[in-house]
Amino acid sequence: MGAYITGTLLGTVFNSLMASAMLAVGWLHPFSLAMAAGTGSASMMSAALAPLVEAYANQPDMLSKIQAYAATSQVLTSADGLYMSLFVGIPVTNWMYNKLKRNKTAPAGKAAASK
Repeated sequence: MGAYITGTLLGTVFNSLMASAMLAVGWLHPFSLAMAAGTGSASMMSAALAPLVEAYANQPDMLSKIQAYAATSQVLTSADGLYMSLFVGIPVTNWMYNKLKRNKTAPAGKAAASK
């Protein structure tokens, strides 16, 4: 829970500053920044989306597209993250655990009990 709270608090600040910096540099299209804002939690998306909304507040058509791209990215990364955890993360964790567990020696109490 501590990692979740820390990530939510510090991640929002980082995402907001990063989005502001990338917007100021001008290398990336606002739609790509909106798609990048959708990764992470909803609070991080809101923090990263705020500079984009402020920059394009006078263009309502662009503003609605930016918000739509961010929301779509949030939904897609949430669904993708679920399946990546389920079908990649858990099997890799089990494989690594079994691999590392095999290299450990048995504790003295268990070795004596098995004889």
